[in-house]
Amino acid sequence: MSPAESSVFELLDEHAKKHYANFVAEMTWIQGRGVYSVCFRPTAEYEGDEDPDLCQYVDIEVNDVEASHKRAKLTDAIVAKLYETFS
Repeated sequence: MSPAESSVFELLDEHAKKHYANFVAEMTWIQGRGVYSVCFRPTAEYEGDEDPDLCQYVDIEVNDVEASHKRAKLTDAIVAKLYETFS
């Protein structure tokens, strides 16, 4: 995992835990689509109906990963996508 991927993995994980009672289980580069596919799973505090072993996948654009790494903060586009996914 590159330094950018590693730092964004951590940023996503922190954000998901803080706001959505989820954590990042995996982050995979999808070459053919040019995106990172991120698997989120519920934490122990999660109280929803979904199976805690199932992933909620979110695709993140490579330019957002690079920008988030440089800023050490998730881009507005990523934050909006997570809000849309989990709200």
